[in-house]
Amino acid sequence: MTLMVDDLDRIEHLSTLIAEWSASFLKQVDQQSVAATNHPRPLDEPLAADGLGAEETFAEFKKHLAPGLSGSVGPRYLGFVTGGVTPAA
Repeated sequence: MTLMVDDLDRIEHLSTLIAEWSASFLKQVDQQSVAATNHPRPLDEPLAADGLGAEETFAEFKKHLAPGLSGSVGPRYLGFVTGGVTPAA
């Protein structure tokens, strides 16, 4: 278990990890499809009751969710509202 205070003690390291990954993602985004081709699957195990901490959570994000990110990074693209089941969507 990692406490939030532990993450705060390592905030510079965590910020560097995330910034480096983000820069790498943006450098290669032109080769990435804008269509969702790799849909994230639900985890096969329950979430930990105590939490994983920021670094391990980020590692899980990269492993399970990042491969499904869209290659569309324009300023008006809000990926969380893509599509829907109602006419308003």
